[in-house]
Amino acid sequence: SESNSSFSGGVLSMIGAINNAQPYEKELWRIADDRNILSESEKMGALYIPPKVGDRIKMDAPTSFTKEEAVLKDIGNTKYGDIIIYELEPGARALDIEQLSHYKSQKEAITCGEFEVVDVSVKNSRRMRRVKKDAKPEVVESAKKRMIGVDEDGNYIVPFYEVRVKIRQVG
Repeated sequence: SESNSSFSGGVLSMIGAINNAQPYEKELWRIADDRNILSESEKMGALYIPPKVGDRIKMDAPTSFTKEEAVLKDIGNTKYGDIIIYELEPGARALDIEQLSHYKSQKEAITCGEFEVVDVSVKNSRRMRRVKKDAKPEVVESAKKRMIGVDEDGNYIVPFYEVRVKIRQVG
């Protein structure tokens, strides 16, 4: 349809503008939860596995980041599951859209492209989940690696992760 065509054209124009943007001189941050990363089939009980240094992450569409790390706390209160914070090194091509954004308090910039993982830190959060002992074998195996205990029914008590992933734009 005509509206889909104009939307696609707008996205392509935005990607072109990002690709031609001057490098942003400061760090940018993005917060996500595992529900936004795992596929629908993976959400059926799987546990998030953080990336490793050297892995590549593609963000094909313009993706929102914040220019101020302090904003993450407010956004993080709306997330559930494993929390992933992406810290984008200075020098990425990005467009400052704070004045255009509907979410002024988020102080947004957008970027896209390919990113290399340069550092990963993982810590357990204070929030817990239970993984049923009769879950899929791969889920049970993952739960056993992360568990801090077992409940009265033999289910695994597993902490949610708080993951910080430092990335560098490479393409």
